[in-house]
Amino acid sequence: MISINEIYNVLLLEFPYFKKINEEKRQLLCKRTKHFIEGTDFIPRKGMELTNRMLILISACSQQLTLSFPDHYDYAYFEKIIVYPEKYYSTYTEKYHTGEMNTAGIIVLYWEDFYKGIKNQNDTYNLGLHEFAHALEFMDIANKDINEIFSACLDKFTAVADHYLKQQPDKPLFRSYDTTNLSEFFAIATEYYFENPNEFA
Repeated sequence: MISINEIYNVLLLEFPYFKKINEEKRQLLCKRTKHFIEGTDFIPRKGMELTNRMLILISACSQQLTLSFPDHYDYAYFEKIIVYPEKYYSTYTEKYHTGEMNTAGIIVLYWEDFYKGIKNQNDTYNLGLHEFAHALEFMDIANKDINEIFSACLDKFTAVADHYLKQQPDKPLFRSYDTTNLSEFFAIATEYYFENPNEFA
């Protein structure tokens, strides 16, 4: 059993976002992180050994996105998180990937890329935020577990993003991958919002 105290200590040392929020939000993040850990099945692959520290960091990343929600949000549809020690090959895309949100209710992460994403808070690359943003959007679209405030904001964002993408900009707003589709645009925008809010604004 992972304690709140252990979660607090890990986040204080290794989760830069934790240092940006006040003590009340820190305590809330710790409680929600613990709840998420206890309700999620973490599955290691390729001989990976998952430590408490890894479970805490992955879970805290999921809760970073929803900390402003009035109630705990546990991504109920996504019961499994698969963690690889290296890039993994997808038979569906026939490519190597670092992460994905699978509509069957699974989130997949390449640990090294995930960890780099949370340690460097200024490079606008964060695999965890990216995949959990996809999960939030999917659950809203599929009516799996909806937060009304988030749903309303997502509708507004989608309208603005759709208008932007239809203009076929020569220079992408964030990075080249953002023009792939609305879902990718939302996930990348989420990374920018948390990691470079000034540029995002």
